[in-house]
Amino acid sequence: MSPACFESFFRPRIEKFYKLAHDYGARVMMHSCGSTRMLQPRLIDMGLDILDAVQPEPVGMDPVDLKRESGDKLTFCGMISTQQTLPHGTVEQCRAEHDTALT
Repeated sequence: MSPACFESFFRPRIEKFYKLAHDYGARVMMHSCGSTRMLQPRLIDMGLDILDAVQPEPVGMDPVDLKRESGDKLTFCGMISTQQTLPHGTVEQCRAEHDTALT
C-alpha cells in the first residue's frame, strides 16, 4: 500500500490503539509481512515499539540496513529468512543469520 493510503485510512485508526497501549504502560508490537520499509518512519512516529516479523527477502528489508537506520527507535522481531533459512537451514545457519542481523 502507498504511504498516502496508509496516512489517510489506516494511520488514524491504528494510532488510537498505539496511544491506548502506551496510556496503560504497554509496549506496542505490530505484525506485518512483506516490506514495511516505506512505512517505518510513520510507524515510529505513531509510537510503534516492536515490528514483527521482519523478513529479509522483500525489497528494502535488509536487516543490517534496518538496524542501522532505525534500530535505536524500533525493535525488530525476526530478521531471519522465514522462506529459506528458518524452514530449511540448520540450527547453526539460523544462528549465523541472526548474529549477522545484530551486528
